[in-house]
Amino acid sequence: MAHRWACVLLLDEADVFLAKRTKSDVKRNGLVSVFLRILEYYPGILFLTTNRVGAIDDAFRSRLHLTLYYPKLVEKQSTKIWKNNIRKLEQVNELRVKKGQQPIKYDKDEIVKWAKVNWESLQWNGRQIRNAFQTAIALAEFKAQSKGRARRTGDSSSSPTPRSPKRPVLSQDTFMLIAEASTQFNDYLLQTHGQDEDTTASRDQIRPATFKENKTRIKRVQESSDSDSDTESSMSSDESDHNSDSSALDSELGPNRSDCSEISDSESDIRRKRKKKARLSKGKSEKAVTKGKNSLERRKDAKKKEKRKSED
Repeated sequence: MAHRWACVLLLDEADVFLAKRTKSDVKRNGLVSVFLRILEYYPGILFLTTNRVGAIDDAFRSRLHLTLYYPKLVEKQSTKIWKNNIRKLEQVNELRVKKGQQPIKYDKDEIVKWAKVNWESLQWNGRQIRNAFQTAIALAEFKAQSKGRARRTGDSSSSPTPRSPKRPVLSQDTFMLIAEASTQFNDYLLQTHGQDEDTTASRDQIRPATFKENKTRIKRVQESSDSDSDTESSMSSDESDHNSDSSALDSELGPNRSDCSEISDSESDIRRKRKKKARLSKGKSEKAVTKGKNSLERRKDAKKKEKRKSED
């Protein structure tokens, strides 16, 4: 039907359909298998919400395109939700005036301050805050009607005209009454189970009591390309060093490379040949210097002889 209407489908508390399969419950396994197949080939947009992630079958991991984690509300987020609900009271008052009813009287600053003071002890989520507002409005209306009824019964004999109903008042006292009832119920459950809700969920492997995210380092394209270029440059430098060594070896060995390679290609042989070549080149340079000295001395002697002959 959602595909036919081209709409987004939301399944709240989806762990009912995604629960882990067991050997004993065949019907449950059949439901999960059918839902797995539908989820894999569903062409539309499907949202699944749950606060029991540990109860979900592992086969659903690869079939979920995107997973989002919603942590508990911090004080700033909780205060914003309170302000949003207070803003909705203005719309409620407009509807009440149109219906001929008295608008609800409330002090915005007082309610927000009360929410900030009791945020840490209550730790309400968005649903609980909304329910608290709905309950507070109902209690304020009930108190206003009770006071108006008592006034009418007391003044019925003296005043012939009925008075207008009393205006509902939404104050911190109303929220105090709701918060006390909520904490009393939580304390009752705590004494019943011996643990709070988060500890019980962690014990049953439904969700962790405190979730600490271990951030896995995901590389960007630039970082990966830099590392690849570093490895490529190191490989190219190694190759160039190897090529230079081989070319030097070729120039030293010359045409006798095949004969020498048959004897030994070790580094000690290469070093020995290099030293021998250096000694040979040094000896040749020394011979050339001595030859130059001898020819210069001969020229000097010849000039001296010619001088003597000319003097005689």
